[in-house]
Amino acid sequence: MDNRRDLALRVIVAGLLIAGLFAIRWDSSLQHFDFQTWVASDAVLAGGGNPYDSVQLNAELAANPDIYGPHWATADDDKFDLHLLNPPSWLAQLRLLGMSAFVMSSAGALALYGSIVALSRRDPYIHALAYLGTTTLFLYLSPSATSFRLGQTGLLLAGLVGVRLVWAECGRAGTSVALLSFKPHLALAAAAPDIVRSPLRFARSLAVPAALLLGYSVVLYGFDPWFEWLRELTVSRDQGNTTDMSIRTLFPDVGVTSNLGLWGLAAAVTAIVATSIRWRDAPPAVTALAALALMAFLSGHAFSHDWLWMVLVPVVLKWRPLPTLIVGFTAGAVYTLYSDVRLDEVAVNPKAVLGLSVVIYLVAMTATRRREPAVIEANPKLIDQLA
Repeated sequence: MDNRRDLALRVIVAGLLIAGLFAIRWDSSLQHFDFQTWVASDAVLAGGGNPYDSVQLNAELAANPDIYGPHWATADDDKFDLHLLNPPSWLAQLRLLGMSAFVMSSAGALALYGSIVALSRRDPYIHALAYLGTTTLFLYLSPSATSFRLGQTGLLLAGLVGVRLVWAECGRAGTSVALLSFKPHLALAAAAPDIVRSPLRFARSLAVPAALLLGYSVVLYGFDPWFEWLRELTVSRDQGNTTDMSIRTLFPDVGVTSNLGLWGLAAAVTAIVATSIRWRDAPPAVTALAALALMAFLSGHAFSHDWLWMVLVPVVLKWRPLPTLIVGFTAGAVYTLYSDVRLDEVAVNPKAVLGLSVVIYLVAMTATRRREPAVIEANPKLIDQLA
C-alpha cells in the first residue's frame, strides 16, 4: 500500500507541474508558427497539390492569413521560404492528434513526465522530485519558446524518447521508434542499441507499428508524397545564420556550412554503430541516449527542441538531486541567454558547446557502465498507465 501511495503522490506531483507549466507558458491565442507549416501541408495535399514544392506550400500559407496568420504574407524582400522536410507519416500522426499544437505538446508532456516517474519509481522520493522539478524549470526557460509558443516537436520528441527508454529492456522499442520517425535520423539513433543487440527482435517489434503508420499515411495521401519527400531529401539547402546545437555551429568562424549534410549523417551513423557494438553490454537506455546525442550533434542540424530529451539524462544515470538541479539550471540558462544569438555574433557557440558536452559525457558513461546491472527494469503496464 505504501508503494502505491508513493507512486500516486509522484503522479500527482507530475500532473500538477504539467498543468502549471502549460498555464504559464501556453498561449491559446497564438497561431503557432511552425505548426502552421504542417497544417498548410495537409491542406495542400487535400487539394491534390505537393507540399514538398515550397512554392505551393508558401502560397498556401500566404493566401490564408485568417487560418495561418498574417505574418506569412510579407514583403517580397523578406518573404518566408518554408520547406516541409518531415515524411508524410508525420502529417498522418498529426491527423491522429487532431491537427492540434496543444494536443501534440500535451501528449509529449504526459509521455515525458510519465516516463520520468516510471524510470525513477524505485528512487527516493526526493530524487524523483528533483528530476520532475528540474525538468519543469528547464522547460520553463528558453526551450518553451520553441516547444510551446511556436508549436514545435520538442516535447513530443522528448516524451517518445522517454517511452523508448522505459521499454529499453523488454524489446518493445519498435512502437516508440516508429512514432519517432518524423525525425528519421533521431529514430535511427534511438533504435541503434536494439538493432545491434538483436536485429530480428527489433524488426519484429517495429514491423506492425511501422506498417500501420505507413498504411494510414497511404490511405490518407497516397504513395506520391512519399516519393516527393525522398526527392526533397536530396536537395542541398543553406540552413541560414541561426545557431543550433550541432557541430555545424560550434566554431562559426571556421565556416562549416549546411553542406555538411550527408557527410555529417554518415559520420554520426558510423560513430553510433561503433559505440553500440564496442559497448553492447552497457545498459540499453544509456547507449540509446549516447546514440541520440551523437546523431543530433554530428548530423549538423539540431535546434534546441531536438535536444529537450536531455532532461532524461539525470534520470537514467541516477544523479543526486543537487547536481540535477545545478546542471538543469545551467543548461536552461545557456538556452535562455543564447537563444537569439546569430553565428556572426559569437566566436564559439555556447549552445553547440553544450551539445558537445552532452555527447562526451554520454559516450563516456556508455563506456564505463559496461556489464553493470540494467539501469531500469521496464514495466510496460506502468508506462501505459502514465503516458
